[in-house]
Amino acid sequence: MSNKKNHVYILLILWITVIVSFSYGQDSLSKELEWAQKFYNDGNYEAAEVLLKEYLDKNINNEETMKNELCQAYYLLSKTYFHLEKNENMNEMLEKLFKLNTEFEFNENEDEVFMQIALNIKNKKDEMLITIVLKDEQVIKGEFLSENDESVTVRTEFGIETIKKSYILGTIPSLEKFQTHKQEKEIPVKKDIDKSTISTEVIPPKAPKFKRFSIYFQLFYPGVLNVADLNYDSTWTSTYVDGDNTGNIFSDVSTNLGIAGGLTYNFNQRLGFSFSYDYLKQNVQLIADYSFSWDFWTGASSDTNRSWQNNNGSIIIMPISFDLTYAVLLHRRYSLNLNAGLTIFLSNINLASNIGFSDYLVSGTRVYVDWFDIDVKIETKDVIIGGNVGADFEYLVLPNVGFFIGLKYLYAPKKEYVWEIVSQSKYNGVFNNFDYNTMPPVQEIASTINFSFFKGFGGIKIYF
Repeated sequence: MSNKKNHVYILLILWITVIVSFSYGQDSLSKELEWAQKFYNDGNYEAAEVLLKEYLDKNINNEETMKNELCQAYYLLSKTYFHLEKNENMNEMLEKLFKLNTEFEFNENEDEVFMQIALNIKNKKDEMLITIVLKDEQVIKGEFLSENDESVTVRTEFGIETIKKSYILGTIPSLEKFQTHKQEKEIPVKKDIDKSTISTEVIPPKAPKFKRFSIYFQLFYPGVLNVADLNYDSTWTSTYVDGDNTGNIFSDVSTNLGIAGGLTYNFNQRLGFSFSYDYLKQNVQLIADYSFSWDFWTGASSDTNRSWQNNNGSIIIMPISFDLTYAVLLHRRYSLNLNAGLTIFLSNINLASNIGFSDYLVSGTRVYVDWFDIDVKIETKDVIIGGNVGADFEYLVLPNVGFFIGLKYLYAPKKEYVWEIVSQSKYNGVFNNFDYNTMPPVQEIASTINFSFFKGFGGIKIYF
């Protein structure tokens, strides 16, 4: 939806440009720059980019007559690309700017990092590469841009980073020095980096090895567990009467929030192993109905129906997962984390319902028909082996604290559970025609439960 809004907004900008061009005639060129500057000042860099590219496309061949305006356009577009983090486009615009005017003057309050990049391009300086080792033993590689008493600024593959010197353990190529002193509590960072010692080739760090634990906690919203609808039927025949039984058990499962926690061991910056424990309780309401009809040898017949609405139960599942994790590093502060592995589902099932059962009794010359309201239950604990796959987006708010959101699918094979008759001292017929002193010979019926579910989750992760 946001992309559509951006497109609509940009089209509106272009429409305004056409109106301005029509209204101002030959002055439209400077008006386009004014509009672009306004959008730039408002932080609407996408709109500024559209206007400036259109302006340059129309006037690229007028360098002699439009020199000052073209320089302003190149300058403004290079700053726009800087904020949009389109580094290659920014470099290209700066090169065109200095080709047209080598003495172009920048604003005094210009961004320090942008100015350093512009001066490097103006003076045609070669890139100076640097590798920085942080105190948490992360390694950052990139082009050295600038430094002051507080921080060092580098351009990495993920964008421009400003790193506080208080976070820096040391720099490479002084790798051997770093290895020699790495057991010390702290290595002071030089106030002035000797740029002459910065190698033009990044030396791959032989040490340190990245090993770090993390624990995390999450809340998740699951998809509903499925208790399959159950249908059963039976018939019986005799010389005097025939009977037909049909019944159903339906489920209505409510969705509750679940909680989870886990521990991850990272082999390196990308690969790790994770252990996690989830807890989820789903409430289940069971609705049952029963129908019994019978026909006498005389031709008479009858039927009866019954339903039960208020049988409540629950299913508790506690998945324990063992996963391999892989981090796609999108930035020094955020990453896309993928995981897959084995899941052991521990379950605790507590369900109750009713079924109907009918029978007949011949006593002398009389035939009695009756049916029984039978309480049944599923009360069991089980262990099921399954698997899982998931992904989450993580953002580090502090060097050792991150927040994440994601999706995960936990799979377990479906399984049938037999409904057990609740034991009673006596089973009375509903019509009071006869009863059973022992458990009636009820047919075995079973319900299928699917423990697989999707979950959307969010949480906090702490590194140590």
